[in-house]
Amino acid sequence: MQGEVHDDNAWSLGGVSSHAGLFGSIDDLGWFGLFIRGQLQGISRTLIKQKTAQLFATRSLPLGRGDWALGYMMPTPGASSSGDYFSPYSIGHTGFTGTSFWYDPAQDMIVAILSNRVAFGREREVFKELRPKIHNWIVEGLRRASL
Repeated sequence: MQGEVHDDNAWSLGGVSSHAGLFGSIDDLGWFGLFIRGQLQGISRTLIKQKTAQLFATRSLPLGRGDWALGYMMPTPGASSSGDYFSPYSIGHTGFTGTSFWYDPAQDMIVAILSNRVAFGREREVFKELRPKIHNWIVEGLRRASL
């Protein structure tokens, strides 16, 4: 199976770009999340050292001044695609089509969403409002389930 990237910038580069977003199956994205978790916790020692993984997951700017680590997004209080429940130490990545991956080391929780917000047109911006709500619903559901 071969797909075509929906990201116009990546498309102009032949579909290969460092910012092409998240593409793959939920199994692959779940594996990726567990891999990142293992690297940050020092469980996985396959590609990079724990110290390097932690450096890439460290906030580059003070909280409130920016929402980026060296390799990931980090939650912006009140305006994060991860919703309201992820700690300031969380790391994530989003894709143009609405896909999202967030890992919260404080809660040891991974949430991955596969979606296609451009299926009914690229101009639909409402998904940007929906994505944090989806994350909130998942966390709230997990909390209710653990009671």
